Amino acid sequence: MKGYKAFQKGLICRGYKFEEGKVFEEEEAKICESGFHFCTNPLDTLDYYPLIDDNGDLTEFATVEALDATLTDGNKKYCTRKIKIGTKLDLNGFIEAGFNFIKESCKAKSTGAKKIVQKKDGVKVATSGYSSQVATSGSFSKVATSGDSSKVATSGDSSQVATSGSFSKVAT
Repeated sequence: MKGYKAFQKGLICRGYKFEEGKVFEEEEAKICESGFHFCTNPLDTLDYYPLIDDNGDLTEFATVEALDATLTDGNKKYCTRKIKIGTKLDLNGFIEAGFNFIKESCKAKSTGAKKIVQKKDGVKVATSGYSSQVATSGSFSKVATSGDSSKVATSGDSSQVATSGSFSKVAT
């Protein structure tokens, strides 16, 4: 199973110093206790790590692959005892991965999915509801979200963001 993992600066998580392209293994996996944790939706990693930590450092992100059975706490957070760390993502790569995840989710759930409207010179998106998640990229990107646990990431010249609700998170 492929996914995304967040880290403290230096690819550190729960005392482990991870490295790109390497495999790590523990004896057992239990959600929030042992094993290696990751999310299939890159934006869900922001539930466990702030985008910017207390020192002002940007959280680091990487692609990962579970090489053993996985456990989950409701299809949001996954845990495995053996994981391969893939490519480290810069902020643009993280935003692109989030956008691609949302785009693919919309395709898969075409019934009742929110509409994403693309214009020639940019993308404009509006979402609302619990756990709303949005990522946009490009010049003049504009995003508005509302609802508990809203998450937003934008990049590009003249990016504009507005969020509301408990636990709102923003990166521009």
